[in-house]
Amino acid sequence: DQSGQKQERTHWFSCVAWKGLAETIERYLSKGSQVGISGSLQQRTWQNEAGDTRSTVEIVVRNLTMLDGKRRESVPPVEDDDIPF
Repeated sequence: DQSGQKQERTHWFSCVAWKGLAETIERYLSKGSQVGISGSLQQRTWQNEAGDTRSTVEIVVRNLTMLDGKRRESVPPVEDDDIPF
């Protein structure tokens, strides 16, 4: 900041996970959990209630590593058959 103090930054990204990986995320992660992820970017487009076209880019998570806690755990990768495209 302006006084030279270190400031912690939080970054939010839209992520999508499917099947077993989604269940693991639901069970073990909560808001504020630190994770490392890898996957692919996917753009999604839709029309809102006013008829305007909206668009977003999401990360389709294939691998996730939990970075919180005393030990780091890795979640098994999702098989390509689980990805919906």
